[in-house]
Amino acid sequence: MKLTERGQKVLRLAQVEAIKSGKAAVGSEHLLLGLFAEGEGVAAKALQTLGIEEDKIRQEINKITGGGEAKPTPSAPAKEVVLTPRGKKVIELAADEARKMGVGYVGTEHILIGILREGEGAAARLLNNKGVTTEKVRQQVLNLLGGAGSGIFTIFGGIPLGGFSQAFEPGFGFQQGQGQTVNTNSKTPTLDEYGRDL
Repeated sequence: MKLTERGQKVLRLAQVEAIKSGKAAVGSEHLLLGLFAEGEGVAAKALQTLGIEEDKIRQEINKITGGGEAKPTPSAPAKEVVLTPRGKKVIELAADEARKMGVGYVGTEHILIGILREGEGAAARLLNNKGVTTEKVRQQVLNLLGGAGSGIFTIFGGIPLGGFSQAFEPGFGFQQGQGQTVNTNSKTPTLDEYGRDL
């Protein structure tokens, strides 16, 4: 499953955040900061609507990770985005969320839900401590994308809002085996796997 343009931008911005904090790989906290930095996607709007402020989250992440000091950075990020095991799990869960929603792409909203579903990383803990749950984000996504308002049906194939537990079963709205093979000799396998060639 491929990332949308905004999703790809989040990965690149997360990589910049990791480099700024002196880390070699992108973790869930960098993905969350990447969502804020992207600023225009569904995830950024959902976070804003839920009252989550980038500055406060950034300060808390810096306390947890010891980041925040301006560190020398290379002139340009490496072409390959290297993910921590938790970062990779977030992207896998984001792809799973997109499949469950019946869409063929991973957007910023799926990355945010992936962060929350992963549950153990710094980003999920910070969001949970602020009262942000997977269900609250799903509801915000539905409101932002579909104007669900009254809450009877969503834009995801008419799934009743009350039927999330049934609608989000594995395989719902998705045929297994779709997707492309990844060139293992590529210099950018992560972007090749999750990105879209425009």
